[in-house]
Amino acid sequence: MARIIDYTVSPEDNGLRSETFLRRRGYSAHAIQALKHTGDSFFVNGCPARFIDRVKEGDRLSVHVYEKPSLLTPRNLPVEILYADEDVMVVGKSAGMPIHPSPRNPDGSLANALAFIAWQKGEAFSFHCSNRLDQDTSGLTAVSRHFVAAGMISEMGNRREILREYVAFVQGAPAHEEGVIDLPLGWADGSFKRSWGPGAGEEAITRYRVLSCQKGFSVVQLQLVTGRTHQIRAHMAAVGSPLLGDALYGAGGAPAFSRQALHAFRLGFRQPISGEDLMFSVPLPRDMAAIFDFDVQNIPVI
Repeated sequence: MARIIDYTVSPEDNGLRSETFLRRRGYSAHAIQALKHTGDSFFVNGCPARFIDRVKEGDRLSVHVYEKPSLLTPRNLPVEILYADEDVMVVGKSAGMPIHPSPRNPDGSLANALAFIAWQKGEAFSFHCSNRLDQDTSGLTAVSRHFVAAGMISEMGNRREILREYVAFVQGAPAHEEGVIDLPLGWADGSFKRSWGPGAGEEAITRYRVLSCQKGFSVVQLQLVTGRTHQIRAHMAAVGSPLLGDALYGAGGAPAFSRQALHAFRLGFRQPISGEDLMFSVPLPRDMAAIFDFDVQNIPVI
């Protein structure tokens, strides 16, 4: 596949090295290295150029992104595409669908489903999931269509510029109606389960707001400030309100639920190339709505 990205050098960027010009536009160091090792990837005024060359006001820069298609088995699986352009897709994933293929599930993943859609259209497809969800978490995820966009979105995440909000059903209720859980997360020895507490590992921060308290459980809105694996599940368990259905982190209570009751309902970020602000939201899935149905799409951002 090939994606051609064009720029015109402004007066403010006159005299910059080409690499600096691209870094100012969000290109990651990894993406620039990949472009350097690809032939015919960078042009100035239609002529091949080097990344150490300096640009002048009015120069026309062209980045040619070449990427081999991902080796995926196309599978016709249910998936909702809310948005797609040449650089990024926003997809609604159902619970039970993993993001990537695995030895146990080689062709039932989100990647396989998107490969099928691309195959139907006769398009090459390269898969870069830019915010991963657990297999049993439903909701929105962003998929980059090439490594340049993937690097840009990763950098946005590092700068905490991506809005990721969830709704969870939790056992009992947190001690406060809203707050911030700032609790580092590590890995328990020999386990797939997170450990937590001072010195446990990576910084992990979650904002939350209790939306409703029902008999035996609460509906909680959560926003990821950082994005660690199992962050919401571990943080809610740490404050004494594990997600319903979450066997790994001590679920239980009423009502019973067949998976961790977690849904990524809102996702916002800038389109990596154009800079346009993008915001998406989706309603609760059927299994959660069957227990407590309400319009999450109108909930204000925390």
